[in-house]
Amino acid sequence: MKKIKVLLLAASIISIGLSCKKGIAEDPKGFLNDKTLFNTEFGAKAALMGVYERMSTYYYFGNQLPQCLSFASGAFWASVLLSQNEAKQAALPTDDMVRRPWLEMYSGISAVNGLIDGLLESPLTGKTRDNILGEAYFLRAIYYFNAVRIWGAVPLRLHLATDKDVDMARTPADQIYAQVISDLQQAKLLMPDPAGQVKGRPNKFAAFSLLAKVYLTMAGNDQASPNWQKAYDEAIQVYNSGAYKLVRPFKDLWDVNKENSVESIFEIQYTTAGGSSNGLTQSWMPTSSSYILGAGSPLARVRVQKMTFDDHRNTYPGDPRINASYIHTTYNSKSGTPQQVYPSPTATAANGYPYLLKYNDPNWVANGSNTNLIYLRYADVLLMLAEIENELRGPAGAYKYINEVMHRARDANGNGTIEVTETSPADWSGMTQATFRDRIMLERRIELVGEVHEFYDTRRRGESYLLKYYQQHNSHPLFNATNDFLFPTDAASVKKNLLLPIPAEEFNYNRLLTPADQNFGY
Repeated sequence: MKKIKVLLLAASIISIGLSCKKGIAEDPKGFLNDKTLFNTEFGAKAALMGVYERMSTYYYFGNQLPQCLSFASGAFWASVLLSQNEAKQAALPTDDMVRRPWLEMYSGISAVNGLIDGLLESPLTGKTRDNILGEAYFLRAIYYFNAVRIWGAVPLRLHLATDKDVDMARTPADQIYAQVISDLQQAKLLMPDPAGQVKGRPNKFAAFSLLAKVYLTMAGNDQASPNWQKAYDEAIQVYNSGAYKLVRPFKDLWDVNKENSVESIFEIQYTTAGGSSNGLTQSWMPTSSSYILGAGSPLARVRVQKMTFDDHRNTYPGDPRINASYIHTTYNSKSGTPQQVYPSPTATAANGYPYLLKYNDPNWVANGSNTNLIYLRYADVLLMLAEIENELRGPAGAYKYINEVMHRARDANGNGTIEVTETSPADWSGMTQATFRDRIMLERRIELVGEVHEFYDTRRRGESYLLKYYQQHNSHPLFNATNDFLFPTDAASVKKNLLLPIPAEEFNYNRLLTPADQNFGY
């Protein structure tokens, strides 16, 4: 126990040292530049924990990045002015919602770069060193994969900054993707099999899974892209490994007492016992509801768009995932008074949008929550395999992957057997390739709702897909001009919204960035 406390303290010190700098030149001198840190397994483990700490901060995965991307995706509505630029599809380079995740990202990248360089120069050898190094490559791949999908070309820093290279120009997106692929290939070689890894930490099949998603993203909307086959080659390894299984019933995925399940490939760890603060419960759950047992009250800043909810209930009426994913129609206040919420016809303007239920922690207090953020899970791999197989060979061979997800979804009691009353969602069959393509994209928004995939998925197939998504939102039969945000549908705005703006602040610190380097339209 004493050793664990010292290790966590060391990680916290490293994390604090990393949080005091600005921009892409985060330079934790005196911490990761001290190569003696990596002369022992204890020091290397502490440095790795420091990297995880940076990734889980409030302004990265702990709250602000999920909020920013959820709003900017168009799938969620913002209740406060601070976030409404993103929710209106009108983000600005000066928005704090964009600025803070950028700063936290480069702080984390600096930490992981120091860890990788330190281990490569360290006298350490053996499985522990390889595992730590493999995790470091995996975590750096996450940072840059997120970055290239959010901002496109970004400065690619692979080592700790020195006085000679504090400033750095943007690196083309294709080179960012190449680095992500390289890092994940290294992670595949270095990380252990599932049996050799600590629960809650990624094993080598996490790298296979994420690499499949990288290639799928690179394929875009090009049916002839060779990246579809590359994505398949990675994802099928995960499928054939038997390393993961679908949790039954679906609702158990969101039980704070059942985290790091057999379905989890990688999730960001949180606990009220200490570490980074987690604002997911605070931002997503309703104010003064019976879902929270204590005296506190969440802020309800992030709400589900009506279209997002209606797409689910209209596609699969009676789907058990609806009640497991959303607070809708009615819920009880702390005093036991029923509160009407969408789609109840008597819901007030404030309750005109459902809530997401996935981040509920009954024991939530202030910023403290035990709710983990699942970054990647096995159902996502099955959905990727279904999409990839359909692009390569059509729907005939893709049904087996999607129908595993459907079977689990309708297994409401989780016993593995489909009862006569468990009919929705039904298995897929009889689709054309084009129909399957449209449906699998919708299915991703249903199965993975609120798990911070919507921004990426609504952008990766290009402007035509995003335009149709915007048009569907604007034409919702219950669109309310007083409260709902009308998304821009002119060609320039749609192209602009494929990416978020580089934060204005970065141009003040980085002398190799000029106004001409800003993303299109900003």
